[in-house]
Amino acid sequence: MDKDNKIVIICPNLQCQQKLRLPKIHKVLRISCRKCRTTFRYKFPSIIDKAKGQPEEETQHDISGLLTEFDIAVEDEIKAVKTRGGDRILVVLKDGRFIGEIAGERVYQFNLERKIPVVDETPAQIEIIGRNYRASIVRFLEFKLEVRITDFDGEQIPSARLKIDATYVLRKLKDALSLLNSTSRSVNLALRAFNRIPPKCSVGKPVFTLIDKNGEGPDPFQAKATETCLGSEVSFIHGPPGTGKTRTLVNVVNDFANNGKKVLVSCHTNIACDNVLQHFIRYDHEETIENLFNNGEIVRIGTPVLQNDRIRSLTIEAIYERLCKELQKEKKRLTDLINSLVQKNERYYEYKQILLICKKLAERITNCEGSIYLSKDTVKQHILEKNKLSQLIYENKQLLSIAEKRNPIINFFKRTT
Repeated sequence: MDKDNKIVIICPNLQCQQKLRLPKIHKVLRISCRKCRTTFRYKFPSIIDKAKGQPEEETQHDISGLLTEFDIAVEDEIKAVKTRGGDRILVVLKDGRFIGEIAGERVYQFNLERKIPVVDETPAQIEIIGRNYRASIVRFLEFKLEVRITDFDGEQIPSARLKIDATYVLRKLKDALSLLNSTSRSVNLALRAFNRIPPKCSVGKPVFTLIDKNGEGPDPFQAKATETCLGSEVSFIHGPPGTGKTRTLVNVVNDFANNGKKVLVSCHTNIACDNVLQHFIRYDHEETIENLFNNGEIVRIGTPVLQNDRIRSLTIEAIYERLCKELQKEKKRLTDLINSLVQKNERYYEYKQILLICKKLAERITNCEGSIYLSKDTVKQHILEKNKLSQLIYENKQLLSIAEKRNPIINFFKRTT
């Protein structure tokens, strides 16, 4: 606020940055910069809550009004498409050939005589030789159309009739908007995106800059857009095809991801998501991108459309399968190790039992050796006693022999007396 009690704000156009002096009032105004003619909405500070930046009832009112405007706009677009006959587009396809599979369903590429106003992945119905099949648009390539067909397994389709409802995506968007109206999550970012609350805008310097294999980096416009995205709460990048929008996006995501932030890249179709990943793959020679790939920090959610093995390897299913294979290998290794340890444990138990038996035998041997020593002493004593007895017996035998010789003489004299 200046000395004249007027509020001074800065034009959000970074190329302008004109100071605008406005009277102090209590409402939201649509303001047009006098210098660059940029039009934006500004909410005056007097009705902004100091803690949250905006009262809850005011936020709810703003988001409800914003969603109502969206709903009306989408409904008008649906009516306009129906008026142009877009809800019943009939396209004649020629020279269809099988080119691959997506989620188990076969994809065919047809030649077109004219472009048709329909977005990728719109559900459709295709008539082949008088029979109808469920189908969906995969993508356009100049005057070629790729279509995914359910329950058809032929290799060639000479001609077919495709029926498309171009209001499908718009009706899905209308349904999604009705769900958003009942959520209780913070909507401040949405309000900032549509300038219902002035977003913070500044310039951030990238830490990493991706250089392609030709040695070329972002051009000045791409570099400036990258700096704006890194420094601002909300940024919109727009431009004709081939101006480097996706390249700029990849540089922004790479800078955030390699500075410890989590980034969600959301696209309206699977093919658009695949195109973003293809740009990442083009820079896989860069250390930062290589780091993201090698550490599994790039995850593709959803079904890839492009027939690219590198992109398919980034899906949750592929990561799950890869991790399962690695875990299965690790499980087998650990199972083999456990079996080996069990066998060793069994052998150890057997050896332990043998060792215990050997220890008992050793104790018995020791005891036996002691008994043997004692027995030897006893045997020696018995031998000595035996020798003494033998000597005594010998002496007694001598005496007996002498006595036997004397008895006849004694008996002779006894008879003579």
